[in-house]
Amino acid sequence: MRYSASELKGLTVAALLVIAKELNIKGRHKLRRDQLASTIYCAQHPECNVDDFVAAFYEGAEEAIDSPKPEESTQKKSRDDYVNNIKEGAIVAFTICHGEKTLSGMVTDVRKTTLIIATKNGVKFRIKKENIVWVKTRDSWPRGVYEALKGIKNNEN
Repeated sequence: MRYSASELKGLTVAALLVIAKELNIKGRHKLRRDQLASTIYCAQHPECNVDDFVAAFYEGAEEAIDSPKPEESTQKKSRDDYVNNIKEGAIVAFTICHGEKTLSGMVTDVRKTTLIIATKNGVKFRIKKENIVWVKTRDSWPRGVYEALKGIKNNEN
């Protein structure tokens, strides 16, 4: 079931935690009620803009969420847009060894031309922004990025 902002606003923390568990939202027990609600909403609505959700959650302006902004619906963001506006906490795929190996990790520090990225096992890398392959914005990686992360070679000729 997809929930509206007003429906989520009316739920208790316990109810939100149950929904978050069903959606496999990691770290749900560390989130406040409003954070749980926005995370659930955005997990169920890929077009979600968190700022619009927060406005709707606190002010009841739900129509702001449901109507896409014209510039967002007609113009697709490029990889460079995502990379240049990256924030700490973003999950990224990046290459090392002159593009021979692709890894993923969380951005822990953003600098002018480089990023500090920590992998799941705690290894930190200083990576040039140009070596970012993908900024994860959805629940799954695109097939090509996923295959690169798994070390699967593309056999298309």
